[in-house]
Amino acid sequence: MRCQLIALLDETERLICDGAISSGFNRLVDGLAALEAAAGPQRFRSEMVPACLDHPIRPICHQEPITRHAFTRPRGYAGDAGLIDLYYGLAGPSPDDTDLGRELYRAVASRSGGESVRYRRSMLASRIDAVATAFGRQSRVLSVACGHFREGSLSQAVVCGRVGRVVCLDQDPRSIDLVREEMAGRPVEPVAGSVRWLLSRESDAFGRYHFIYAAGLYDYLSDPMAGRLTARLFELLHPGGSLLVANFLPETAERSYMAAFMNWDLRYRSAAEVRQFASLVAPGAVARMTSYPDPEGNVQYLEIHKK
Repeated sequence: MRCQLIALLDETERLICDGAISSGFNRLVDGLAALEAAAGPQRFRSEMVPACLDHPIRPICHQEPITRHAFTRPRGYAGDAGLIDLYYGLAGPSPDDTDLGRELYRAVASRSGGESVRYRRSMLASRIDAVATAFGRQSRVLSVACGHFREGSLSQAVVCGRVGRVVCLDQDPRSIDLVREEMAGRPVEPVAGSVRWLLSRESDAFGRYHFIYAAGLYDYLSDPMAGRLTARLFELLHPGGSLLVANFLPETAERSYMAAFMNWDLRYRSAAEVRQFASLVAPGAVARMTSYPDPEGNVQYLEIHKK
């Protein structure tokens, strides 16, 4: 199988160097996914990832801003808000990036994983608007692991001040500082805090909410922590409120490329495993619960409505 991997990497290098940048990159992503499916995740990471990093294709891939940012982890952890901004197109190649890096950026960002990230942003903005319409100036929203809260700039309720209050929680002070600066004058309250703080009773001081969402956090949580957090977030809802959480699915095509070249390994979960997040929520308190994939089939959402 190592021979198949080296052949794939050699082919990708040749295609990209010959100018077939998009097709070469797509060949790499799809080929790595097929190899991981055949080898299994453990063998892929122990044997194939080191081979990828030792191959001349690695410095080529790392000319691309998304891949390089993910791999170097400038904030010290995976999946930071600066990386998500690159997927949104709110940040992009710098003047120092190569022409090849710019072409690869377009190829990476246009894959279905990037589409899922951008869909998430627009969908969350629409949900905030819907909550503001339903509950008016009394509406309260909690964004858990908010990052740069980019959905806020797409939400008419936030921009026009029609939502009562959006509490944006994140443990990264740089993200909180940016939200505070960019959302100044809006009904947005940035709060520096961790998941463990949220699980504590100290967070009760911020009250209850009509809509709570954690759309980019569960991919990093253990199963027990995911269950505890879901129960706690549901507890923080007003009657009639709703909770929305999400997790990337194992079928995500870019997962093997992410592991090999981006140093970015999520906790992928099946639709059934995502539904298990609600295992500690009292069934009698649930008005309805739905679970569905995003249009790209990469992310599974779980939505729980409180009686």
